[in-house]
Amino acid sequence: MAIGGISNNVTSSYYKSLQSMGNSQERLSSALQINRAGDNPAGLAIAEKISGQVRGLNQASSNIQDGISMLRTSEGAMDSSHSIMQRMRELSIQASNGTLSDSDRSNIQNEINQLKDQLNTNANQTQFNTIPTNDGTLQNSQIQAGANSGQTIDITISDTSVAGLGANIDVSTQANASSAIADMDQAIRNLSSTRSDVGALENRLEQAQQNSQNAAYQQQASESRIRDADMAKEIMLFKQSGITLYSAIMTMATKSKTMGSNLSLLV
Repeated sequence: MAIGGISNNVTSSYYKSLQSMGNSQERLSSALQINRAGDNPAGLAIAEKISGQVRGLNQASSNIQDGISMLRTSEGAMDSSHSIMQRMRELSIQASNGTLSDSDRSNIQNEINQLKDQLNTNANQTQFNTIPTNDGTLQNSQIQAGANSGQTIDITISDTSVAGLGANIDVSTQANASSAIADMDQAIRNLSSTRSDVGALENRLEQAQQNSQNAAYQQQASESRIRDADMAKEIMLFKQSGITLYSAIMTMATKSKTMGSNLSLLV
């Protein structure tokens, strides 16, 4: 059977080659082998699922960085508090000396009171994104550290105020000053313990961030293998389709010319 004098095989080859060239051209233009659901329904579903995980992991990495920044803000205030407490201990030792009068100790106590006020300022006014970090109210604050529900890391920071650390010392007498030395030793240990906890949390978050970034990279590579076009392959297919199309056109032209010659003989 023939259509307009041209065989079905040639006509079919023409249209298939034309469609194949169009598909290859679309993939070459977009650099994607899946441009619509019909191209690869199963592949598209998998790629979209992976894409959701990649975006979630990238956001988790950003969340973790915010958590690290919060901890560093808190630790910076604690560093200042440590210096203050070392000065308070030094003053306690000075006030314990028997060569000082009560008036001398009163002057020392005035300085200690100022230092205690600054300790409380460090504890009560240190914030990250308006969230207090050092006053003891930051308890089990969850950092969403993964792309899925339940993948969290809790942050808890102890109270670093004068009361929280046990640094409410009085050196107005020699006996009180002597006791204040031991009190400050314990208070400094308390702050050191809290700083150590914060440092350990910061290290944990840094590791979690590295894991999140690595997982995002690997899954993005997997998505790329599913979704992205093989450019070398598509160029080859485009050229092959072009050759087949040209061959079909030439065959159709030859047949048309032959038919014209045959018709002229009949006239």
